[in-house]
Amino acid sequence: MNIHTSLFKNVSKLVSVLLVVTSIVVPNKLYSQPEEDFKKAQFVINQLFKNKKPSSYILLSTENKEYLIVEKKENTYVEHFIIVDKNNKITKVVNNQENYDATVLNRAFNKSNYHQEYIDWKETYAPVRNAFSGGKPVYFYYRSNDGNVYGETSLTSIVHPNPIDVSVYGYLLNKLTENIN
Repeated sequence: MNIHTSLFKNVSKLVSVLLVVTSIVVPNKLYSQPEEDFKKAQFVINQLFKNKKPSSYILLSTENKEYLIVEKKENTYVEHFIIVDKNNKITKVVNNQENYDATVLNRAFNKSNYHQEYIDWKETYAPVRNAFSGGKPVYFYYRSNDGNVYGETSLTSIVHPNPIDVSVYGYLLNKLTENIN
């Protein structure tokens, strides 16, 4: 188990305990609007890459405002951090070609780790015992080099169970938070 996985599991346990012990109710604005999320994501992709989409990328957004797009290029990755204002204007772009965790990103770009259909967390997991979610709405998908979208889901920043690999989700969410603020 690498340090990211171990750290994220400990943080996940701590968040679970805090939610239960303190009875904090975090606004839970889960929405199942995959078409709207996907359209906004495509707009951001097109603006960022000027209609020259990379063949393989991962997209994670919070509230359709803050985006992390990880582009796979041969044997390396490029992380793009984007903020979009309410008028759909990109107000911040940060590109990172260094300081990424190749082990986690290699796992993230393995399509066998994802479901092929859209998953609405609220419909699929909320009825499950011990399931919880809270925080900002999050939209995620992986576009593979075969042109298909995998792992598409709408959930929240704090969620259990998570349809996305926990170490991948934790890594992406942490990177987005670190680079947007």
